[in-house]
Amino acid sequence: MMLTFGFFTQESVTTGIRFVNSSTTAMGSISTARSYRFEDSFPPRPWSGTMAFSYIQGGGTEADSLLSRALISGAVANHSLSDIPAECPTSRCEWKSYTTLAICSSVEDISSELLGSSTPPPGENYLNLSLPVPELYSGRTDSAGRDHLWMGSVGNLYNRSDGTFSGPVNMVAEVYYVYFPPCAATHNTPGNLSMEAWKSSQAVKENWKAVKGTFNLCLQELNTTAINGSTTTTVVRREDRSPWQIDTSLRNVFYPVDNPQNLEGRLDYSMERSTMLALAENIKQTVNGSANLIAGGDNYWESALDLALGQDIFGPDPLYCTLNSNTDIGGLENRLRNISVSLTNTLRRNANGNLAISGSAFSAEQYYIVKLWWLSLPTLAWLITTALVLVTMWSTHANNLPGWKSSALPLLICTEPKNGMTHGEALRREAKSRDIQLKEDGAAWHLDRTL
Repeated sequence: MMLTFGFFTQESVTTGIRFVNSSTTAMGSISTARSYRFEDSFPPRPWSGTMAFSYIQGGGTEADSLLSRALISGAVANHSLSDIPAECPTSRCEWKSYTTLAICSSVEDISSELLGSSTPPPGENYLNLSLPVPELYSGRTDSAGRDHLWMGSVGNLYNRSDGTFSGPVNMVAEVYYVYFPPCAATHNTPGNLSMEAWKSSQAVKENWKAVKGTFNLCLQELNTTAINGSTTTTVVRREDRSPWQIDTSLRNVFYPVDNPQNLEGRLDYSMERSTMLALAENIKQTVNGSANLIAGGDNYWESALDLALGQDIFGPDPLYCTLNSNTDIGGLENRLRNISVSLTNTLRRNANGNLAISGSAFSAEQYYIVKLWWLSLPTLAWLITTALVLVTMWSTHANNLPGWKSSALPLLICTEPKNGMTHGEALRREAKSRDIQLKEDGAAWHLDRTL
């Protein structure tokens, strides 16, 4: 029975690791953005005291090289808010509910807004489709319908005559995609398109899709945890609607936090509008493009970047119906989210108004838990067994157990012819009158009568 105690004892004791707040001796740190202004992103030229501006040919505004690089990176690679590493002096640090200036994105299906005839014009074999956004087509010669993927973008336009914007003041840009989804030709059945199915399906307006994506200046409430050098950041909440404001000089778009009744000068979270215009122009030059895709023929892309962006819609093969959440509208949503995260990470790394947010640091320590109930069963069994032994001993003592059951005397004299122990009473008398001792004769121990 005692062998089982080892097993139950092992099960009754467990160990674990817990984190104890060490913020009195150490604190973590992570960066967050409060304001971003293009002209403060780079130092002035020492020989003139002014900035050296960068321009992209074909664009009318200067370019922010930091945001331009983040835009291209987000268009071709995947990004996460966890890419911003936290500084943690211990094995675990936590930051709860801190706010950063960010770029947010959203996607909306606007296929119902497509303009154009439902079938090709007489003598033509393609549609001529458009969207009710005239600014999209300035300087463009390509068109949706003739091209089976058409992409365009517009910034937030300001009307000087009435002092209004085409969108919310914190809107950076809108991007538009018009395309013929291959699954429309296969009736949502995965597989390759036949030339006949492609020709008949792409000539029907209702089979085409239009999607609008929006990039807005926003605030994000974040939670961050750093464990053993690995950082994980998640969005708790975002604010990309009211009460975003623009100051009277039209210079800064800001979110009044500390003093909403007195907006002037309250630039707690802000971006200079010229930077937003430059970013909108960069988005336009990145997104604008088209592709001509023909079942049974070759596919023509306007640029290598268009080919990369097209995979978010069609998958690896633009003429193969792929039904999953990473293509079509789901693919566009993922791509715009990656672009916005890449831009947000750049703001957090390089914003002239960025702050280092302190976090709680925790040290790991080992602890033991003793579960005494694991010992209850073996302890109960031991107590019952011990009680039975004691009760047996007391019972046999009190009941005067017969000598012939407990005495060694019969074994000692049983070979004598006249031992007189023919019954139990004779044995008891003999036992009371005899003395016996244990002796050693050099070879063994034996019993010997002394009387």
